[in-house]
Amino acid sequence: MLITPSRPILTMLFLLLAVLPGRQSLFAQNLIKERIPGTAFIPEGRGENVVFDNVAGGRRFRGKAFAKVLLRASVRIPPPTSAEAKLYRLVLHFRTSKDGPSLRAVELRSGLSVNFRITTNLRGDFTTVERVAPASVANAWAWKIPFRVYPQSVVRLEIQFPGGFDSEINPGEFVLTSVELGYPEG
Repeated sequence: MLITPSRPILTMLFLLLAVLPGRQSLFAQNLIKERIPGTAFIPEGRGENVVFDNVAGGRRFRGKAFAKVLLRASVRIPPPTSAEAKLYRLVLHFRTSKDGPSLRAVELRSGLSVNFRITTNLRGDFTTVERVAPASVANAWAWKIPFRVYPQSVVRLEIQFPGGFDSEINPGEFVLTSVELGYPEG
């Protein structure tokens, strides 16, 4: 026996399909991507716990054993004619040496205000990966409600270098390739 849908069901299905593409475009924002190169990041303070140099694709940081290092760089905002200065997305691209340092926190600050802070414990190769879940290994974050950033806004990273208790160990290196920011098209 062949069952055919009734006319009202077909009409509703047709209307739903006709409306979905339009509704989808309201929510699917095209993003303008701004990239902060790893070479733009510098240590906060006097930097006595870390040395850095530029390498192919980014900047390498080598810290002392047990050192907590804070890195910062200014946010890049697209021209007002191409995008709003509201951040929808942030992605960190970096790699660490095996058993080396770990990324412990990511912050976005505007002056003294902290717009976004996430604590992490990431190590490994995230140079080409963009993970949003699970949160324990995420290097990418997106917000449904964006927040405004300003020319004085900064991205701040907290890196923890390991150390040995019984004997000295090599604390390894943290290579930051880039931080990518996503803004809605203007």
